[in-house]
Amino acid sequence: MFGRTYSDLGSVVGQINGEDIRANQLERHGYDWENGYGTPSDGQDTNRDGQPVRKLTKDAKSIIIFWSRSGSTKLLASKIARETGADILEITLRNPYPANYRKTLSHTNRERIQNDPPELEMQLPDLSQYDTIYLGYQTRAMTLSQPMKAFLLEYGGEFSNKEIAPFLSEGGYGSGDSTELIREFIARDGGKNKKVDWTFVGPENALCVGITDKFNEAGQKIFGPNQRAAQLEGSKDYALRFMNKYDVPTARHETYASAETCIEGLKNFDYPLVIKEDGLAGGKGVTIAQNQDVAEETIREMFAGGQTAVVLEECLVGPEYSMFVVVSEDQFTILPMAQDHKRVGDGDKGPNTGGMGSYSPLPQLKKEDRQRMIDEIVKPTMNGLVQGNYHYCGILYIGLMMTENGPKVIEYNVCLGDPEIQVVLPRVKNDFAQVIDAAVNHEKLPEIEENDSSILGVVVCSKGYPTHPAPNVKIGKLPHGTNTYIDYANVKGDLDNLIGDGGRLLMVISEADNLVQAQDNVYSYLSKLDLPDCFYRHDIGNRALRD
Repeated sequence: MFGRTYSDLGSVVGQINGEDIRANQLERHGYDWENGYGTPSDGQDTNRDGQPVRKLTKDAKSIIIFWSRSGSTKLLASKIARETGADILEITLRNPYPANYRKTLSHTNRERIQNDPPELEMQLPDLSQYDTIYLGYQTRAMTLSQPMKAFLLEYGGEFSNKEIAPFLSEGGYGSGDSTELIREFIARDGGKNKKVDWTFVGPENALCVGITDKFNEAGQKIFGPNQRAAQLEGSKDYALRFMNKYDVPTARHETYASAETCIEGLKNFDYPLVIKEDGLAGGKGVTIAQNQDVAEETIREMFAGGQTAVVLEECLVGPEYSMFVVVSEDQFTILPMAQDHKRVGDGDKGPNTGGMGSYSPLPQLKKEDRQRMIDEIVKPTMNGLVQGNYHYCGILYIGLMMTENGPKVIEYNVCLGDPEIQVVLPRVKNDFAQVIDAAVNHEKLPEIEENDSSILGVVVCSKGYPTHPAPNVKIGKLPHGTNTYIDYANVKGDLDNLIGDGGRLLMVISEADNLVQAQDNVYSYLSKLDLPDCFYRHDIGNRALRD
């Protein structure tokens, strides 16, 4: 289970095993602090110039295992050691990161995008004496830092019977999906000693780094595509080449490996123009540029941020739809469809997000258009998965647009997508676990039955999202809704005193007889909340009611 965490820095100076520890960057100000210059990397302050922290005793019942680049997480580890008397083990790399923060950031972004965690240089001791494992790390791009990911991929199965207490340092974006990933990596080998029929993988990060392959090697059943198939989401360029090969209709596109060639390629497209980061971006690595200046600035920023490839696409016009397909080798069955709202502002204004709200069913979608999506998109995609020997077993999300020339794919995802799945799964009449059980055992997939309910949800975000979400937003205790319920995301604390811990904080959802009533229920509830540091869209569902 996940235990108590420690995140209050307190004093700048800590101590581990008699050695003074200082988070050097906390003493820097102005330009150096903002740009990360002068901050020593983990490679300089522990791995290269000194010995990594390693304190192992015979009597301790807990151990702190941590990764620290500049000293902040190391300082937190020292405070936990002082309070608990735990043993300590520092994660070290064979090739330490650069001292310069921006170079390190670029390096780790490439590791994340290419799903290539760094190589470790350490040995894990016998953990049998420990009941509790404190895991210390930083979050990057709202997910686990690459060294901790590499550590858990290698050793996560050793922790399956331990109490896990994560603690982290971060730059205001919260824990992201880091705790969920920790659970996934620990579960990877944990099933060996338990009666586990199968594992359902949630986050795309774990799929893209090959958690399914590890399960398969261990003979464990798992629902989620293998690492090769997961590149359909992990790389936009890979997905587009797949679509081209198997005649899946999509936007006209081109991929570029440098800012210079990408900017030169702008002349081949009209505006508005879609610019996409090639790697994983949590639904936010897309910009719709209205002119040349915005396009050039966006391209330079993407490459400067560590992208090794950027995709230019024509801007398709038409309504967007979300389709979730359960795939088992050459079989598929389709979940109820939904419509997401990606842009941050009302009227589809502003930058892309991970999703601001969704609803299902889709009364504006004609039956014949849905059938075209199956015939022209789903079936060619399935043909490619089978012909390409992907051995796909998992969810395939297809983001579609119904253009005047028919349906076209916007993107593939390889897992259940937020916020659509919150309004999709409640509409499935089947026992969903039985559907997944049939998929992992390669039995005949049942046809999905849909109930008649209408479900709509609106996401509440911290001010500044998606670029700079405000940290530690006060939410407090939310009132009980008679015809609404809440799915929480990036929050911490308890239900009587919640604190926002990221960008998208929670989703208010209503299930009703029709979308008009569901929409009214959600917005009536939201109108009564006093959340001055939060915001939400006011037009979720309007497309269905208008069209």
